[in-house]
Amino acid sequence: MPLHANRIPLTFGILGTLEVTHGARPCAPTAPKPRMLLASLLIRHGHVVPTDDLIRTIWGDRPPRTVDRALQVYVSQLRRLIPHAAILDTLRPGYMLRLGPDARLDSADFEKHCRQAHEAFADGQLDQASALLTQALTLWRAPALADVRTSPLLESAAWQLDEARMLAVEQRITIDLQRGEHAHVCVELAALAAEHPLRESFQRHLMLALYRSGRPAEALRCYTRFRARLREELGLEPSPSLQQLHLAILRREPALEPPRPHPFELTPLHPHRDSR
Repeated sequence: MPLHANRIPLTFGILGTLEVTHGARPCAPTAPKPRMLLASLLIRHGHVVPTDDLIRTIWGDRPPRTVDRALQVYVSQLRRLIPHAAILDTLRPGYMLRLGPDARLDSADFEKHCRQAHEAFADGQLDQASALLTQALTLWRAPALADVRTSPLLESAAWQLDEARMLAVEQRITIDLQRGEHAHVCVELAALAAEHPLRESFQRHLMLALYRSGRPAEALRCYTRFRARLREELGLEPSPSLQQLHLAILRREPALEPPRPHPFELTPLHPHRDSR
């Protein structure tokens, strides 16, 4: 193999359907079970994934009698498909996928951008923090592992990644509200609140953005609708903090006006690789 061959970028994608490209050439496995194997190794890359976990993920509770041989065949197929920028090692008690310097994984890039955003925010660089979170969110193509969520282990890992995405959205909006971008985020928040009608954080952000945009009546109607839906579907009341926001809007409290930008704590975003 020529020395320059390993410099061709190898890209893995799990923030959507499972994708692998070497340069411009797709090289992901096409059969369902090898794709599940690759997904299981990617979400825990750099760590040994026990053979028992892989078997349970791919075949569930009723593996075939020849399951050990079948798994070895799938591992061999992956080794032939994936260029040398990633190494699939056999290490007791299972296998480990190592990504070399010329290999990239979109979920790792997502986590890196989120971490950099927190650092920028801690330094008071609100514009940079917002831009980094926006860059992180552009890596998403669809729900995580959209075409291989066929086992409890992969479903759990995908859910954790999807939740990290929602946290990044919430935090970027929080920062944008700190930057005085309340009018700009109103449309986005209305869509998010409609898509996730029981996620209180989006309702809270929308109420505040509407109020700061000179639309207090709409902010109050937003609360009324959310409270009715929450009681009807879950038999619950809004949290005390949302009730306090509602009361503050009714009173038009000065504290609701856009504050001066200042650093504050953000929830760390570290999607768990270990799906066990």
